[in-house]
Amino acid sequence: MADLKFEKHFTGTSSMMDELVLLLKIAKHGYTICTYTDQKTFNFWTTKLKEYGCQNQILIRDKKYDGKEEDLIEYLEKVKTTFSERVQEKFEKLATNYTHLSFSISGLERKLKDGDVGRLNVLRDFFLHFDYFVILWIPVTYLKDIPEKAPDFWRIRSKVFQFDRSERHNELGLNKLKESPYDAQQYFEKAISKNDKNPILWNNKGLSLLKQGKYDEATTCFQKSIELEPNSVRFLNNYGVNLCLLKQHNKSLPYFKRGMAIDNNDPKLLINYGIALTKINSFKQAISCFNKVLKIEPENLHAQLYLGNVYFQTGKLHEAADLLEALLRDYPDYVDAKILLSGVQTKLGNLDYAEELLNIVMEHNPDDIDVLFNQATLHAKRKKFSQALSEFEQVLKIDNSHEEALREKIKIEKKMKNRALAVRR
Repeated sequence: MADLKFEKHFTGTSSMMDELVLLLKIAKHGYTICTYTDQKTFNFWTTKLKEYGCQNQILIRDKKYDGKEEDLIEYLEKVKTTFSERVQEKFEKLATNYTHLSFSISGLERKLKDGDVGRLNVLRDFFLHFDYFVILWIPVTYLKDIPEKAPDFWRIRSKVFQFDRSERHNELGLNKLKESPYDAQQYFEKAISKNDKNPILWNNKGLSLLKQGKYDEATTCFQKSIELEPNSVRFLNNYGVNLCLLKQHNKSLPYFKRGMAIDNNDPKLLINYGIALTKINSFKQAISCFNKVLKIEPENLHAQLYLGNVYFQTGKLHEAADLLEALLRDYPDYVDAKILLSGVQTKLGNLDYAEELLNIVMEHNPDDIDVLFNQATLHAKRKKFSQALSEFEQVLKIDNSHEEALREKIKIEKKMKNRALAVRR
């Protein structure tokens, strides 16, 4: 599923570690089905599965299907009769102590007809009777046209699945998540009623609640997903984001750290961790965090932006200005960078330039809280106190815990009071 952005935070992860962990977990159930987008992706997964499978006593063997046979099922039936004996011989030759066996099939080069769900259902039944861990790799492009109206479309739409009836409702929920999170929530709840042991369903319900701003309710869902799958980088990251949205940045840090202990090179996780560190004024650690992201992904716009924000907050105004100017030269339409640069230029005293930047972003983001705050700060610098006061109050209506706006509002009220006293004298 596509990852979501909440304020400055990102749900999901940039890595494939979670899916790999899930595949290995499903090995205990005897079979799984995956899709892949290209041969490179397939090769990546096969290599990783062999590496991690070895560590988890899962022997992964490849079986290639070259697409020449008339029917994949017919081909598999031929293989089935001799597969056990041949694999047992290999087991003995390897003299190893693997507890599971994986059998993967790649190269399904025949496009399935639209609505041809029955054929895959037969495959499903075939695998259910297999004695070994089976991975069937199907190019995702071959599945995208299967209509949602097909009663059993849920059987083949998910990247990794166990033919669970909850999958249908989960897919419907994912389709609704961005545009109609309340409807998505209803589907996820139906899915959970079918299988309350699936951590993905709890995670997705949590995301639907975040989209509705129900951060407290989402907490229970993310806790449940982590309880069911404690080593999921994605779930740990999402719960950390949930805590940040609740303004509990200190509490979020252990969850980001747990995710980093599993995968220390995930840019989204590192960015969220850096943002949380910034919120609690651990600026040195935050800078290190964002710099690490830039070593992994030198062109990561968000890491550059948030690094510039740390420079801004720590008074390194010229470093912040240089970084943001360079960023805007490469990405002139990056609105967030313009908003931040307007604040930097205001602090530097380049008020005309700051106002020019604000006028540009105001056309598209007139109600953005950062735009309003920067505009209020600019007006305060120009000693337009009444206008600045009104704008700081607007900021506080949007976020009554905005410490900077509250601080600046108090300063202006004192200045206006002193000015009024001076006039009376």
